[in-house]
Amino acid sequence: PAADSNLTNEVNTSTEVSELRASLKAAEEACEKQRRENELLVARLASVEAQRWTLLDQCREWRERCEQEQIYAKDLLLRSNATDEDGGAGHVQVKEHNQVSIESD
Repeated sequence: PAADSNLTNEVNTSTEVSELRASLKAAEEACEKQRRENELLVARLASVEAQRWTLLDQCREWRERCEQEQIYAKDLLLRSNATDEDGGAGHVQVKEHNQVSIESD
């Protein structure tokens, strides 16, 4: 009877050890999978962050260009109105971007 009890305990212990090893292996595999997914997410976040900065720079450049265009358009309108008030004897000539001259005929 004592030998049977020892044998049963050894089998139970061996089974528990096997189950624990299997659980440990499964946990290690799950941990490795999580680590790889985390690395992918970190890389993706870095990529998205770089894209965000690129878009912010583009928006800033477009805003600055629109502000310059607005100044140009206002200047053109003011010069055109000044020419009209002078009797319309001149014409507006666009020399370059942001440069306008009014010449009399």
